[in-house]
Amino acid sequence: MKTSRLLWTPGMAVNFDNHGSVWGTEPATQALLCIVEARLEGAPVDEWNVTDRDGSPLRIVRIADSGFLDTIVAIPATTGSAVAL
Repeated sequence: MKTSRLLWTPGMAVNFDNHGSVWGTEPATQALLCIVEARLEGAPVDEWNVTDRDGSPLRIVRIADSGFLDTIVAIPATTGSAVAL
């Protein structure tokens, strides 16, 4: 099984499903707006502040969706983004 490596690109965030599969990227500002909207709608939102393997700060956010797959987004603290290789 091949594993993906993520390379961060400025201004972007990477999206995962609850199985850990990468399903896309989006501008970090759009990801942050989606988080705010989910909170306003009362959706459960979990957050973790971690570091990646290189020691760079990374914000992980899970927006729970009981009707579909949860949305999980990784937002680099440097407002970088990730692209799967």
